[in-house]
Amino acid sequence: MVSIDGCIVLAESSTPADAGEALDVLERVFLHLKDAHSLTHRINRITENITAFETSAGNLTEAIDTSLVSLSPDQAAVRLHTQLVENGHAETARREMDSKTRPMRMQLKNVERMLKLLRNLSQS
Repeated sequence: MVSIDGCIVLAESSTPADAGEALDVLERVFLHLKDAHSLTHRINRITENITAFETSAGNLTEAIDTSLVSLSPDQAAVRLHTQLVENGHAETARREMDSKTRPMRMQLKNVERMLKLLRNLSQS
């Protein structure tokens, strides 16, 4: 089978079955081309979505911490996650310290009140 100027040229000895087989092959080729076009379109859309995500991630990263702008989105996400975990640990430690020092702060307020009362008494 040879194609010349958009026409299929078969050997003179070709039978109708040969022509039918050639048409089946062409039909499969066109189906594959259609699939390839569809897949190419999907790949292009995925690429556009990745680019849009990277741009959005870059803008968000810059808004959160400008020192992360030079990092890839993946690296920035890891760094932000690490900072979040560290901040969470620091907040937990602060709360624990706050609960431990609360009784001491209460005692200090009581001592300050007593001291103020004693000063008032000494001035009278």
